Amino acid sequence: MKKDLFNTFKVARLLAKDLAGCLDGEERRMLDDWLAEEASHRKFYAEMRMEAEQGMPARRYSDAEVERQLRLLYRRRERRMRRLGSWWRYAAGVALAAGVAGWIYWQMGNGVVEEAGMPVIDGQKGVTLVLADGEQMVLSDTLTRRDAEGRVVFRADGQSVAYGGDSVAVEVEGWNMLTVPKGMEFRAELADGSVVWLNAESELRYPARFSGERREVQLKGEGYFDVARKEGQAFVVRAGDVDVEVYGTEFNVEAYSEEQVRTVLVEGSVGVRVGGTGEEARLSPNEMAEWNAGDGSVTVSEVDPYLYTAWRQGEFVFEEETVEEMMEELGRWYDMEVFYASERAKEMRFSGIVKRYEDLRDVLKLIESVAIVRFEVKGNTVVVAAAD
Repeated sequence: MKKDLFNTFKVARLLAKDLAGCLDGEERRMLDDWLAEEASHRKFYAEMRMEAEQGMPARRYSDAEVERQLRLLYRRRERRMRRLGSWWRYAAGVALAAGVAGWIYWQMGNGVVEEAGMPVIDGQKGVTLVLADGEQMVLSDTLTRRDAEGRVVFRADGQSVAYGGDSVAVEVEGWNMLTVPKGMEFRAELADGSVVWLNAESELRYPARFSGERREVQLKGEGYFDVARKEGQAFVVRAGDVDVEVYGTEFNVEAYSEEQVRTVLVEGSVGVRVGGTGEEARLSPNEMAEWNAGDGSVTVSEVDPYLYTAWRQGEFVFEEETVEEMMEELGRWYDMEVFYASERAKEMRFSGIVKRYEDLRDVLKLIESVAIVRFEVKGNTVVVAAAD
């Protein structure tokens, strides 16, 4: 698959962190894999290190410092690129990787470090859990629920819930429901050991324990699933009219819209079926099945899973998305209303990587520098206008 600007930018980040001395173990493995791919990569790396070390400062830099400087570089380079076509975007991405380390060290050596803004996120409402008997609770403080014999049914806090297991007795059989508001994420460990990470503005329905030959959960919004393998007991995610049957795997399902469901496979295998047809599209890793309600079709294509799962690493990744599409996604996190001053403003396109915990105003400034739009923040409302 042809490398795009994001893959190049990821390599640039790894190179910069390597020179700054703040690579973790997983990042070191990724960089080593990239170096092993081609002799030209190793030659480029050696030349870059030689140039950077000529003026390298003595101290190590934190991950946060490197990320801030990378965003500064990305913003300035992208401002020059915003009217260029796709081919020149790839070329400019390579230039980004070539210059990133020396630029970071020059900036840091001269004391240019941006202060990180406070994140503007909702995060106050809390995740709600509704039990099968109708009892509702907000999961903010630590909570433990036990059965009549003292066994743990589930433990919960403001960030996660974990169920005790399928052998635990539950008072009322039926569905539990987790609702995650805007500005939050949540982790749920189900009774069978499967783990689900829920994105903002999502809802998951599931039983407190699984029985029979089918483990079914129902999703609205977006979730990343790491499914425990159980022979003879299929795991099925129902999202609208789409069933995703799992065969021990990791995958992401996006079902915010009733008109479209996207399933991206990271590893393992899943089968995607549309209700009423009986036909199954089987996915391999790095493939996406996209269901369209208009004609009932399921289209399978090869993708980079990073673009669809980066939210789990606290990132927004946009690839040539319209401002309207992008603001819809940002709105789930920052809990904002969006008003468009013109239809033209909706159609501008943006490519970039944005940290989720950035201040909203910093995110909007980054988009302004590339997408040729202007934002005005009024309380919880963002007004979007096309730049003159």
